[in-house]
Formats: sequence, structure tokens, C-alpha cells
Amino acid sequence: MHLSEIQKGRTTMKTVIWGFLIGVLLPVSHTDQGLNDFVEIFRDDFNGSGTPDPAKWKLEQTAAGADIRNERQVFRRENFALENGLLHLFTRNEQYNGYNYTSGRVSTRGLFDFQYGELELRAKITADIQHIGGTVTLQNSQCDTTIPCREFPGKATVFIGGGEALASIADHVPRARPPPEMSTLYFKTLPSNFTQDFHVFKVTWTPDQLVWFIDDVAVWSITGEAVPRVRMQVVLNSYAGQFMPSVAPPDVKLPFGFTIDYVVVRQSTNSTGSA
Repeated sequence: MHLSEIQKGRTTMKTVIWGFLIGVLLPVSHTDQGLNDFVEIFRDDFNGSGTPDPAKWKLEQTAAGADIRNERQVFRRENFALENGLLHLFTRNEQYNGYNYTSGRVSTRGLFDFQYGELELRAKITADIQHIGGTVTLQNSQCDTTIPCREFPGKATVFIGGGEALASIADHVPRARPPPEMSTLYFKTLPSNFTQDFHVFKVTWTPDQLVWFIDDVAVWSITGEAVPRVRMQVVLNSYAGQFMPSVAPPDVKLPFGFTIDYVVVRQSTNSTGSA
């Protein structure tokens, strides 16, 4: 599919779904979601120095020769900074292991996962660049976080960049009949400049639905077969999309930074988590 077709599809979806959201999907409370009696089971305010807390985060690196398909970048452990209570993850235009871009990624792989609850973070980006952004992902705990997930369900993601925030539920498992809610065509929110101020991004997750929020406003939800019902780990990274040219255009200033103020996971006392 050409980029123009994808953009056209996004615009159509934006018009249809946004109209639906205005009329139906209002901000959802913990009680509405069946997630009352919340307890905090994971938190990082990134107040240290040096590297992120190794008891909470792994600095990820893509192995040479890994099957990452259609990706423009690999992940390098060097693409981060921790300072002044903020975690910065960077995307750079540099040659590494045969790829033209490198990005930073941290995950809770092998350290923390949970099933049902809410993931919240406060974040911003350093520049609005088309096809480059920051992502926060709930990913199947059975997956290697440095390559696309081949398990079902794969991931629930928020992408922040290019003057917009995109929410998706997707995986890389070929099936004759994927669930109708499962789509790699993202819902696009109304444009917003995420470079000027920090914003709060949140995903609430129950056995029945996923709801995405930006600054406490519900922007998208899914129900049905596409809702993950397996334990999920937390993944944060900067990202260069597959439509980035091999050499960044002259007006694109890199490195790009995805800056995170805090991450917190809360859970109902009726759910399960682990650290």
C-alpha cells in the first residue's frame, strides 16, 4: 500500500471514528471500567542518574541479523540519557548493522509484567518529524522486545509524533481471518503539538476492552477478540518509521528525542501483576 493510500485511509477513519467518539465515547472512570480499588504496582519517576533502574528496565539492543522486516532502524543501548528526572530516548540517522537509523528502547522484559489494569506515562517529543516519534507499548510477555512480535496478541501501542498521536492494536501473526478489530491502520487523533508541553497518555485494559486516553480524554477503544488476554510487558522507545528515506531530509534535525517524565502501572485488586 502506498503512503498516500494510508494517509487517505487515516483521514477517512479519523472523520468516521471521531464523529463516533464525540457522540458516544466519553471519558471513562475506574468505576466505569470495573477497575475500582486501584493499587499502584509499578512506578518510575526517573530520578536517578547514569542508567535507568536495572531492577525495572532493560536497555534493549537489536542483535545483528535479527529478523525485523520493514523496519528502518535497529535499537542500540547507547541511545538514551537519564538526567534531571527525565528519561530521553533518541533516534539518530546513522549506519549500524546495515540499517540507516538507530533508536533507543527500554522494556520491563523479564522484570515486570501484568494482566489488566492501566498504564500511564507523562511524555513529550523534541520535534515534530513525519514518520519519527516515540512509542509506548503493552507487548505480549512471550515476545522478544527487540523484534516484531510473532505471538498473538502482539501489542497495544501509542505512537506520538508528526503532530499527532496514533493508537493501535496489532500483531504480526498471519491468519486467514484476523479479528475485525485488529488493524494496522491506526486511528489518528486530532493534530496536537506534543513538543511544547508534556501530555499524559494512558491505556486502561480489562478483559472486555482497551481504552486509550490523552490528558484524561478517551480517544479510542476496542472490544472483542482483539483485546489481549495474556500477560503484557511495558516497552518504551523512539522510532523511525518504514517510510523514512535512507538519508534524513536536510530540514529534519536529528537526533530526535522522546522524553518521559514518569511511568506508572495501576491494577485492580481483582487483577494480577508481577514484579
